[in-house]
Amino acid sequence: MYLKILFDIYIPYICNTSITNINGSIFVTFHTKLNKMKRITISSLILFLVIFLNNVFAFQSTGIPDGVDLAIKSGNASELAKHFNSSIEIAIFDDEDIYSKNQAEQILKTFFSKHSPSDFKVVHEGGQEGAKYFIGDLTTNTGTYRTYFLIKTKNNKPLIHTFRIENEE
Repeated sequence: MYLKILFDIYIPYICNTSITNINGSIFVTFHTKLNKMKRITISSLILFLVIFLNNVFAFQSTGIPDGVDLAIKSGNASELAKHFNSSIEIAIFDDEDIYSKNQAEQILKTFFSKHSPSDFKVVHEGGQEGAKYFIGDLTTNTGTYRTYFLIKTKNNKPLIHTFRIENEE
């Protein structure tokens, strides 16, 4: 009796199917619907995981060329200069100008010798294909400074075109 109610009312209700033959077709119809539901659920889960993992990895990889963040963190102006454009806008506090790659390296060496870095973290990034900007916090022995730099792609190579260091407010 309970099985008849189950097969006649409940299963057709949740499976959106009709029962014509209790002896065999109900199970075939039910399992077919269940397999479709499983496929949809598994497909949805896989799609969700792909999107989720893509976003996780996108947030982890900042798009900064290899070595730039480490060069800033360690105060290595020579290594950082390898990523400079041939002319670069440098702004340190209120002193701002456009310099050659070699001049910019010397200016940053002077800054890093007076303000020895201990940490650097990117706090924001943005832009579009071909031009990205990064905002970070540079922690030194004299305080924490806000850094901004703009990277543009030139001949398929990302190069720093602007580098700014300001007092953090």
